[in-house]
Amino acid sequence: MVRRITGRQIIIDHNLPAVLTLVLTPDAELRYVAIVGLMQRQKQVTFQLQDGARLNVATLVWGQGTDLLQVDYTIAHQGKATTAMTLVKGVLYDTARADIAGLIRIAPTGNLTESFLEQRALLLSDGARAN
Repeated sequence: MVRRITGRQIIIDHNLPAVLTLVLTPDAELRYVAIVGLMQRQKQVTFQLQDGARLNVATLVWGQGTDLLQVDYTIAHQGKATTAMTLVKGVLYDTARADIAGLIRIAPTGNLTESFLEQRALLLSDGARAN
């Protein structure tokens, strides 16, 4: 699914498709919040930022029991003067496992780009794992 973002928008992702592309049009601003592990087990999102677009992503990965969770984010800075701040936090216990991947891609024309991606996991039991 591809969705175009114009103006200022907030997306609280609790039921969007597992594979998603969000295209931020010039000067668009998006705040994207997701929880993976309650109703969703997998999330693969590509964010495409055009000139002047601003992105703020906050994701919680919550695993328990024998959950296997996957999060894969690609932030593609396709225009100039784009900004993206991405934070993924995981909390895992029992024998839950999480595979968390992130990629920042900056096009050759992406001058004045500012991008940050942080991923951290809190393992609450010896059997929990995060990659």
